[in-house]
Amino acid sequence: MKTKTLLIILALSFSVSAYLLLTQQRPPIDLIELTGNEIKEDYRIKGVEAAQKDIKYGLLKLETYGYPTPSRIDYKAVLQEYDIELITVAGCVINNQIIGYSEGYNFTMREEIKRKHGPDFFKFVEQESSKRYQERVSKIKKHEFESKEEIQK
Repeated sequence: MKTKTLLIILALSFSVSAYLLLTQQRPPIDLIELTGNEIKEDYRIKGVEAAQKDIKYGLLKLETYGYPTPSRIDYKAVLQEYDIELITVAGCVINNQIIGYSEGYNFTMREEIKRKHGPDFFKFVEQESSKRYQERVSKIKKHEFESKEEIQK
């Protein structure tokens, strides 16, 4: 039963992804060549320019890096409901290029997102994602408790 449900979910996910890839118009990707000699501010400027370009195409995205918190799934889900994509650009190992570019990109995007959805939008996203995370954890704990009771019977 679980396998069948998982297969159905995977098929639906693939179908939706394929539909979005075929119907969503994406801008051409510009490859940015960075030599490593630039300072953090140079990367920040490139991030701002990239964000402005994405905004021009109607794309709202935020970049993230570092060890993912357990609630990142919920944060990402809330953003997606508002057509905002959360992109993981690096793990725990980062450098001036990643930091500077993300700072410039995210600053520009956050301003556009606040303009579009209101100045308290990110406060709302934090609260909503935290609430969803707590509900998700509660369900998991409840399920584990019920499973233990069934085993003891």
